[in-house]
Amino acid sequence: MGKLFFYSDQTLELSDNERLDRILLDGRDSINTTIGYIPSTEDREKTHFNTKVHYYRNYGIKELMFFDLYSEFDSSKIGELLKCDIIHLSAGNPVEFRNAIKHRGMDKILSNYFNGGGTIVGVSGRAVQFGMSINLFQLFTGDLVQGLEALQFVDFEFCLTLTVGMMNIKKKFIHMLKQTE
Repeated sequence: MGKLFFYSDQTLELSDNERLDRILLDGRDSINTTIGYIPSTEDREKTHFNTKVHYYRNYGIKELMFFDLYSEFDSSKIGELLKCDIIHLSAGNPVEFRNAIKHRGMDKILSNYFNGGGTIVGVSGRAVQFGMSINLFQLFTGDLVQGLEALQFVDFEFCLTLTVGMMNIKKKFIHMLKQTE
């Protein structure tokens, strides 16, 4: 079994990310580490990919592979992806991403990679993909997404009730702060 890294967001500005990044990269030679980047949506200009290239270069990592699930999908690159030390699943639309993974048959490939000892980073909704269900996607769609399942790498799920509750608490807290100004 491999390692999973769950990021809420992955920016250089968050000190919590730096701590998690250190664990992710612990024991790895950054010069020889390769990361396979899978975008959550179409990224023809590679705007989001280049942001992650910059992010990982701060740690000395120079080898990032762009693996597209959309218009530039090339199944002959799957072998190269699986040789990467880390596979990075980017943030973005979780439903579109899950549909693309299912359509390309990458769910089984990622599962085999993880079960064979591979390391996978999931940012935002991609981290939710690791759980037992995708019920949390209701936040994006308004109702349950039919015909899609989570990758089920871990035996827990992200709870919609708790997440919505925390968002409501945050809104109330911000409202209270504004009233005291």
